[in-house]
Amino acid sequence: MTDANLLLGRLIPDYFPKIFGKSERESLDIEASRSAFELLARHINESQGKMLSLDEIVYGLVVFGFYRDGD
Repeated sequence: MTDANLLLGRLIPDYFPKIFGKSERESLDIEASRSAFELLARHINESQGKMLSLDEIVYGLVVFGFYRDGD
């Protein structure tokens, strides 16, 4: 969810604690998040025969997570 919210612009890396990476001293990495979601998007689109945009997939994950938390 953090990566999804980062890509949607809901998180500002400069205001987030530097607790990430192997050293646990790095800030959020939007390019790493984007790369991981692009790979996921490619997999989803290929396996489902769809052409969903990166934004559609990222937002879909956030919506799913929101409703899933209600269970």
